[in-house]
Amino acid sequence: MTDEQIADLIVNTIKSEVDILRKEMLVIDTVYEDLEKVKVEQKRLEDTCDEDYGVIHGELVEQQRQERDSLTSTVSETIEQQDEAIKNLESSLFENMNSLFKEYQLEQKIYIQDELLRINNHINQKLNTLKGEKGDKGDKGEKGNDGLINGASKWEDGAIAKEGQAFTHRHGLWLCQSKETAREPAEGDDWILLANGLHSLDLVGGMLWRQDSTGGALMLGRTTPSHEGEFDPRVEYEMNDIVTYRGSTFYSLEDDNNNVPPSNSWRILAQKGSKGNKGEPGVVNIKDIVEIVREVVKDELKEDE
Repeated sequence: MTDEQIADLIVNTIKSEVDILRKEMLVIDTVYEDLEKVKVEQKRLEDTCDEDYGVIHGELVEQQRQERDSLTSTVSETIEQQDEAIKNLESSLFENMNSLFKEYQLEQKIYIQDELLRINNHINQKLNTLKGEKGDKGDKGEKGNDGLINGASKWEDGAIAKEGQAFTHRHGLWLCQSKETAREPAEGDDWILLANGLHSLDLVGGMLWRQDSTGGALMLGRTTPSHEGEFDPRVEYEMNDIVTYRGSTFYSLEDDNNNVPPSNSWRILAQKGSKGNKGEPGVVNIKDIVEIVREVVKDELKEDE
């Protein structure tokens, strides 16, 4: 092979290598272009992700805020309902306790009264076996107050009414409430109208009856007081019932009355007189009285056992 042929071979080889390099450079350029496109797309995707993240984050924050507000509102309403329920329960418990306490007080009051009465009767029975000589009679006590009702009469001209007297006048039943008056029954300070539209009045069996225009009869109320003995707080007394309590006599002004006299529901009829002069002491040995009291206490303790 000649030198010329060798030179042509080398030139052709170099040209072939250059062509290969050029092709490879084109491939590299294409790769670089694709890489740039990828970078641009990546940047676009990152920007899009940032925007989407911001939107999603904002929505999540808003949703959490709404849920928190809703939960706070629900908790507040629940707490208010529980507070109201607790207040109602406390009020109900207080009313029940107050009612039970009043019932307990009444039971204890009745029990103590019964026990004191029983012990007093027991002691009196024992003391009656050792009575001394009877002392002198004490002075007469003061006169008690007048009663409330003095009967029902027909009003006559010129009559003078006193407090507590009842009259019929012009088909009405009137009660005098002033100490004394000559005025005929009418609305005012002197009279109280108890019943209106009366055609005739009759007293039968201690009850006041009205006869109307049809001939029928209607009971107005009891006019004759009923004496019920010693006051008992367990009894509900009716109007016009009379009881005695601690030496005085009282008249019931209302029905279902178990208030302890004196009170607004009772009117005193006869007040306990003043104490008379003390009589001469009987001959009683103090040792005997002490012994009686001891026996009473022993009996009480045995009964409790």
